[in-house]
Amino acid sequence: KIAFSSNRNGKQHIYVMNADGSSLAQITNSPAADTEPAWAPDGKRIVFTSQRDGNEEIYVMNADGSNPRRLTDDPLTDHQPRWSVDGKILFTSFRGGQSDIYVMDDAGRDVTRLTTMKATRAAWSPDGKKVTFISRTPEIHWLQVFVIDADGSNLKMITRSEHSIFVPKWSPDGATIAFVV
Repeated sequence: KIAFSSNRNGKQHIYVMNADGSSLAQITNSPAADTEPAWAPDGKRIVFTSQRDGNEEIYVMNADGSNPRRLTDDPLTDHQPRWSVDGKILFTSFRGGQSDIYVMDDAGRDVTRLTTMKATRAAWSPDGKKVTFISRTPEIHWLQVFVIDADGSNLKMITRSEHSIFVPKWSPDGATIAFVV
């Protein structure tokens, strides 16, 4: 199944459908925007971003949209959630005074900051051992792709482009990272 957000009914809601486009179903109906859905590794839950409590926070719900539960509670933006293969949730937050990458367990506990460099658009490696994201360095002013171990160690910049890079994603085998320039 595919989960996605759309404003086809006038509000950003989350929908699911089969990969062939059949069985389309709207699964959220909050008066606020619900966006950025990502499936749990077991396919039974979806993590997503919602503004239903006033600002962007991370929520989780059952795959049918039932039992939505807020995982984060910070006055600043928490968004871009992604599940790891072992059930941890990666997200971007402004809670440290700038956009950085954080990780937490699937109940919203054990929140750990992985980066301290205005990072965003994080993605787990297929094995859950590494994270890729985009950021800048003082010497290179364009957004570049970085990789860091899942515990926040071993930071490496892996591109040196003269143009900004966006949306890094791991290949299914974890051998390469695709991105948009």
